[in-house]
Amino acid sequence: VAAAMMEKVKRAVVITGIDDSTIDYEQDIENEVNQVIEKINKFGRTEVSYAAIHVNKVKNKGYELKARLGFERKGVVFATATGYGLDSTLAELLSNLLKQVKEKKDILVSGRKEMERYYGEE
Repeated sequence: VAAAMMEKVKRAVVITGIDDSTIDYEQDIENEVNQVIEKINKFGRTEVSYAAIHVNKVKNKGYELKARLGFERKGVVFATATGYGLDSTLAELLSNLLKQVKEKKDILVSGRKEMERYYGEE
């Protein structure tokens, strides 16, 4: 029963840096991020525990987006993207994140024995 209840827990998607001009996009950003998390959870060997997105408006009317994905006991993946449109910049950011996760997937370790193999015995 506990495992079934765990499935229903909504992962934290934290979006910072939203201002008056981007507040209308906050829900869209969260939805897109959640779609990518679902994708990652399908092919990954580990669950995403949180996503943090920072929206930064750059002087020349562009955007700089930074993302951090945290995995259950498996570390963090970072990505950044810059562009003029919020939509296209977000798409690039999420694509970068997916790429990072796919590359990191080979490194993601499960179980104590594998961890010792990577990090040596502590």
